[in-house]
Amino acid sequence: MLRIRYARNFVVALLLIALGLILGGMLPAHLFAEAPTTTTTTTTTVPPENPPVITSVVANDVTDGQWADATPWADVKQRPVIEYTSLSARSGVASPAYTQAYAVWMRVHDLSFGLYPGSTGPGRIPSGQRGPETVPATGRLNLLGYFNSGFYEPPLVGGQLAGFYTNKKTFFPFTNGLATLVTYVDGSADVIAWPYGARVPSNVVTARQNLTLMVANHHVVNLGKNFYYWGLTLTVAPNGWRSGIGVDSRGNLIYAAANYQSPASLAALFVRLGAVRAMELDINQAWPLYTTFSGPNAVGGVMRIANPHQYVDRFLRAGTTKDFVAVYRRNKATVPPPW
Repeated sequence: MLRIRYARNFVVALLLIALGLILGGMLPAHLFAEAPTTTTTTTTTVPPENPPVITSVVANDVTDGQWADATPWADVKQRPVIEYTSLSARSGVASPAYTQAYAVWMRVHDLSFGLYPGSTGPGRIPSGQRGPETVPATGRLNLLGYFNSGFYEPPLVGGQLAGFYTNKKTFFPFTNGLATLVTYVDGSADVIAWPYGARVPSNVVTARQNLTLMVANHHVVNLGKNFYYWGLTLTVAPNGWRSGIGVDSRGNLIYAAANYQSPASLAALFVRLGAVRAMELDINQAWPLYTTFSGPNAVGGVMRIANPHQYVDRFLRAGTTKDFVAVYRRNKATVPPPW
């Protein structure tokens, strides 16, 4: 018992000495700290990302292609979720050699997208399955903007049909290899050459096909010499208003539109805008449109495409004829778009 008592006193003495050394600053306190508990935490970090830096095609024009915040009221952590710009672009004709192009960049991580049929397009959809034919009332609180979709589906030039999937229903079958704007259950979006055949995978929320890719792997693809494959213009010339959608290397979407565009010049514009892949949407002045809103509940609409043949509230009106894509603030990645 005596030996145990001496040993205990010796240990206590050592502890007191160590405490005195710590208080005196001679030994670092962390040597006597409790061993940390090791835990594993999984976090999702969104890398810093911004719209591409655009090099002007006009000499000494430093204001050309400067991005601006389109929806400051919806910014996430002081980061714009939608940015817009106008820029000088080469046209598809000799005169004018340049035209004004318009682009909108969308930070997909903070957004969600809804695809809606119109009252007549795409055709052959039963009236009871066409949905709201406008931005649904349940979505207007979080509505940031909307933009035009692609061609009518039956049939595309070249005899290929365009697939159309939304609200858990395939309205028109899909064709392998056609360019497709796709949104997914995890909140991501992409522009792809459709690889799934007639089957729509369970992780797809919306999918809209139109022709084939114009840009792949950052390069303009071989567009062929058949201008009519890319749609008939009202003047039956290859050049006019054209619009399209692309995806950048971080998975963000880029919309662009301009007048006097040939298929090749539109594709080249998307390469300048940093698109990895891009597809054409609608053409002719009757359709290219991108509207953003200055506040919730669809107030303060602003047209980001200077197309005098369009009107800002086109897809807020009941019975809009053509299908379109609405852009919303994201609540959760897994929440389906309002219908």
